Amino acid sequence: MSDKNNLIIAFYLTGHGLGHATRGVEVCRELVAAGHSVMVVSGGNGDVFVRGIGSVRMSFRRAVLDCGAVQSDALSLDMKGSLEMYASIAHDQRESLLETEAAWLRATRADLVLSDVVPVVCTAAKMAGIPSVCISNFSWDFVYSEYLLNHGRRQKMVWKIAEDYHNATCLLRLPGYSPMPAFRKVVDIPLVVRKAVKSRNEVRAELGLGEEVRLLVFMFGGQSGGAHWKLGASNLPPGWKCVICHTSAPKEPATIPNNFVIAPPDAYLPDLINASDCVMGKIGYGATSECLAHGKPLVFVRRDHFNEEPFLRKLLEMHNCAVEMKRSSFLDGHWGSYLLRALTLKPLYREPTNGAEVAARLIESIGRQEEGWRGKTRQDTQLRDTVVWGFLMRAAGEQREVDVPDWYAQGGRTPSTSGATPPAPETEWSAYFDCVHGDPSNCADTQSFLGILGRLSAGEEVGTEGVSANEVRAARSLFRWEDEVVVTRAPGRLDVMGGIADYSGSLVLQLPLEQACHVAVQQQPVGQQRVWRHMEEAKRGSGAPSPAIRVVSLYADSTNRAPTFDSYLSELTDAGGAPLQYAEAQRLFRRDPAQSWAAYVVGCLLVLMHEHGVRPVEGLSVLVHSEVPEGKGVSSSAAVEVATMMALCQLYDVELSGRELALLCQRVENRVVGAPCGVMDQMTSALGKKGHLMALRCQPAEVKGFLPLPPHISVWGVDSGIRHAVVGADYRSVRIGTFIGLKIASVAASGGEGRIANGVSSKRPRKLAKVGELASQEALIGGGYLANVPPSEFSLRHARRLPVSISGEEFLAQYGAHVDESTEVADGETYAVLEPTSHPVHENFRVQTFQQVLQSPESASQMETLGVPLGCPCVVAVILHLSLCHFLILFWRF
Repeated sequence: MSDKNNLIIAFYLTGHGLGHATRGVEVCRELVAAGHSVMVVSGGNGDVFVRGIGSVRMSFRRAVLDCGAVQSDALSLDMKGSLEMYASIAHDQRESLLETEAAWLRATRADLVLSDVVPVVCTAAKMAGIPSVCISNFSWDFVYSEYLLNHGRRQKMVWKIAEDYHNATCLLRLPGYSPMPAFRKVVDIPLVVRKAVKSRNEVRAELGLGEEVRLLVFMFGGQSGGAHWKLGASNLPPGWKCVICHTSAPKEPATIPNNFVIAPPDAYLPDLINASDCVMGKIGYGATSECLAHGKPLVFVRRDHFNEEPFLRKLLEMHNCAVEMKRSSFLDGHWGSYLLRALTLKPLYREPTNGAEVAARLIESIGRQEEGWRGKTRQDTQLRDTVVWGFLMRAAGEQREVDVPDWYAQGGRTPSTSGATPPAPETEWSAYFDCVHGDPSNCADTQSFLGILGRLSAGEEVGTEGVSANEVRAARSLFRWEDEVVVTRAPGRLDVMGGIADYSGSLVLQLPLEQACHVAVQQQPVGQQRVWRHMEEAKRGSGAPSPAIRVVSLYADSTNRAPTFDSYLSELTDAGGAPLQYAEAQRLFRRDPAQSWAAYVVGCLLVLMHEHGVRPVEGLSVLVHSEVPEGKGVSSSAAVEVATMMALCQLYDVELSGRELALLCQRVENRVVGAPCGVMDQMTSALGKKGHLMALRCQPAEVKGFLPLPPHISVWGVDSGIRHAVVGADYRSVRIGTFIGLKIASVAASGGEGRIANGVSSKRPRKLAKVGELASQEALIGGGYLANVPPSEFSLRHARRLPVSISGEEFLAQYGAHVDESTEVADGETYAVLEPTSHPVHENFRVQTFQQVLQSPESASQMETLGVPLGCPCVVAVILHLSLCHFLILFWRF
């Protein structure tokens, strides 16, 4: 070991992102200035350390020990690729990596490991017998946990990452932090941030700019792919100049217009930011910290699945330092309205920015094994972080109720209330509106929503927790408040029995929820419609005004979704004026993941254009307010679709039965959203009856009656914590496996196939058994619905012919396509077959039994059959759906 006055510190940095490198340089500089030796270890570029510090006490070793997040481009992330790459680097060869790093630490006589925020080295430090300190605003176990919910095959890997962090002596936690409960000891430190070294006037003089010129700094990092940006002179308002950071520059600089200039490769970014009027880029720690420290607003484009972003965005918003730009506006070059909005902000960050100095002193203290630093640790962090982590992971960062709370973002301090307006009291909605049709008196939530509309119209405080200021501002500008507004309501639903078998024709029992979605819509004549500034900018110079659709979703901001969507209606038609084809519409709505939710709303209009000849000629404004939990398997999307479809049908005089409306909403989800759902969700939302189980035979949608819940039984749904999404990989894979099984069993039953071992057939299928050559739907067993196959027949005739699993490539080669128009078999995937195929057969039988027992007289045997054991008069939790269960259904006996 070294002299304790001059420590040897091994500083491991992840190679991903600007923020890690820039703050790493600042901490290194302080440590080296204090006489310590720092050995930087990273998979990134070491030049920034060598140039930035230039001391013999600083050395660099290149080693790839983690991968961060794998990006497909500057705004999109590859979740599956990130998990697989980390596994190949740090998990699959974990033991040899640990041995190598522990041996290196011993050989170099290191006194302490500092990590930002490479997990495995904390365990290596423990093996080497030295302390380890992490410094970060997030941890990779938090980031990867959401990825697991979408591509879950690496749970053990994330547990190992958390175990690594638990071995750290301490975490130095930076502002804008996300939950990190794995760390045992936490010390909060100020921003670690680079500071400008030149004055504003010096930099502007070097750029040849006078004080009257507005300056924008354009920074999108090293993975930005600058050649893809649309940089035109019209992107900027008159009197503006844009300096492009070198890493964001186009590959052909000669193509940029005169009001853009590329910064020299050695330009110091904090100097440029200090000289600017605002910055445009992504929300990362580097951009956030440097904008806050220099008091410059950040015009940002939201990225998908960057889990640390909501916490940094919250930090920016708390200090009046953020303007969100739509991705389409950014890519199309319509920047002006956002830049002008940024000029109205007055950023003010009063907190200290000497985090590098503070961190260096703490690292010294820990390396010297002093005890003073322990008095600075937070005692409540693990509990607080665990609670916030749990709520965020419960919905994969998309749960409506879960925002980044102010008390958490402010480090547990009670936010100042000086100057704050208390929430507005509930006001009778009739003080604002006259109801010309319908009666909301029996729906308390509808009256509450009308109250929100009334307060929006009057410019009063909305008084609704979780609704952001941006959403309120956008919602206030939606409607012409003196004109008629159509309001509709549609509930979510609880899947009591049969749900995962709906696409196989099963009988299902569904219960409408009290929680519902409300939608308000209004038509606006083209000459009088209100549009947002960025829309005006996009349409400037193109002639007469055009009808547009604008949508605001309340609570969207707390789910890391963009709260608004807008489009000119011409974008929903082709060059000949015909409605956009569904496949093209899918591509349109998937262009920006932060706005892809709009497919559920605008898709309703598109389906009406296709199926009922609706041709909107006036502008359309839509406000969505849903209290149905997202991602919980209770049909939040169906509630939005049904409420929206009802409102649009009222506007355009389209008369539909409840069944017809539900089938149109299913088409929205299948064809526009691209989610392979059945129809039970939409049917329950459109036709459900309070306090009754709707019995629905999904062939495709036949209501068989409504079963009143007996007075001695109530049904409750308890969140199981498993993320649900019909657009997700698990649901789609199970559904595909089911239809593969239907096809294989049908071919075998027609005489074209023998017994199949696990994915390997005993003989080739007959040519006539190929899809499209089966004589008709009746040629499929059960008439195309597995639920019609009796369990005894399935067990005796069909189960033995099905493989446990089969690769997509093998199935397509032997059988052609399957028989589901909502999904496609992928060559590179392996699908379970036997279990998902057998499930609807037996589930349909269980639902029928459940229905019969529920209608029988109250008795002990009735309760026992439903799931309450004899001798237990209170409650039992029954997991009804073993394959994809998201709720526990509780039957209470009173």
